[in-house]
Amino acid sequence: MGGGRSRIEGNLRYSDIVGPRSGWLLAACCWASLHATASAQGGTDALRRAREALASGAFERAAAVLRDAAEGTGTLSRAELPAYFETLALVRAALRDEAGRDAALEALAALEPGHRFAPEVPPSIRRRFEALATGARPRIRLRLEETSRGQFRAQAEIVDTPAALARGMRMHYRVGSGAWNTTEAPEVRVRADRLAAWAELIGPGGVVVAVHGSEEQPIEARCRECDGPAVSSPIPAARPAPAASGGTFPWLPVGIGVGLLAVAVGVGVGLAVSSGEPTVTVVSAPMPAGNR
Repeated sequence: MGGGRSRIEGNLRYSDIVGPRSGWLLAACCWASLHATASAQGGTDALRRAREALASGAFERAAAVLRDAAEGTGTLSRAELPAYFETLALVRAALRDEAGRDAALEALAALEPGHRFAPEVPPSIRRRFEALATGARPRIRLRLEETSRGQFRAQAEIVDTPAALARGMRMHYRVGSGAWNTTEAPEVRVRADRLAAWAELIGPGGVVVAVHGSEEQPIEARCRECDGPAVSSPIPAARPAPAASGGTFPWLPVGIGVGLLAVAVGVGVGLAVSSGEPTVTVVSAPMPAGNR
């Protein structure tokens, strides 16, 4: 090929990135891309250090800097994520890691389908980005169900999101009129007269990349047939019945009465559970975080 560039089909070499003019061209590329896509505030230091390492040929060090940024919290901003994935794709390409390169580009395409690369980014990276752009956007879906009278289940599920973009989730839920609680578990079960919840999809650096609901407008479900006072408590774990203690004869009728009452309640609950009542499911549309 002309211009002294070395290419192998399907395998991008470092010389394919920087060309014959050594690493300064890549440094200029990274600098221009960083200022075009990253936020003017926050942790641009990790991106700068990664790109400096990449430009100097220290590929493993660049990869380590990006890995630390992704695994931290508050190390990246939402506006920096496109620049992060662009840099990651260049680093993985320089390391001849095609799967890693494609994972970064797939995440970039889902996060920012119309991403504009710096002019110096190799055409092979641009072409691969276009091939991986499916139109899917990162989503988290939240479902609230009343599984039986006064018992609710909230489930959060990550949907159509590349693995590199989904590093975890947070579910926020409120039982009855109580305070908000937060969990990283995908499912919560409670007993209550009503349940409110919303969920966040967490990306690299602890950045929220998609939401379903919000604290101001949560997804809600109410008990269909709760007539008593509001209940606001988690469903307790089953515990064995306490061992019977000895008693005197005068208490025997009371014990028999309590036993009969318990049997009657048990039969009633059994009939209600087996009556085939449909669950109540509340689902609304999730959205990318930028559209909140």
